[in-house]
Amino acid sequence: MDNDLVYLNRRASQERTAALNSQHPGVRHIHLELAQAYEFRVFLLKEPTATETMPSQLLTKAKPRDLEMDEGSVRSRPVSVDSPQQTFVI
Repeated sequence: MDNDLVYLNRRASQERTAALNSQHPGVRHIHLELAQAYEFRVFLLKEPTATETMPSQLLTKAKPRDLEMDEGSVRSRPVSVDSPQQTFVI
């Protein structure tokens, strides 16, 4: 798996470099999308080993607004998310 991470990180770096060197906005956009796709794959490979489930994440009955927030918490806000087909080339 380490070899996969090295390869995917290298390809993401190459795509970002190609985007920086591109003159045409469309080509730059394609390179950035490819870099994002490689970085997303790195995230997917790293995530299962890097995160552990906390008991507070298993609460399913309470609605998010019913949960108390401590002083350090930040309320979430709605975001716009593109479909995976538009964001990542897989």
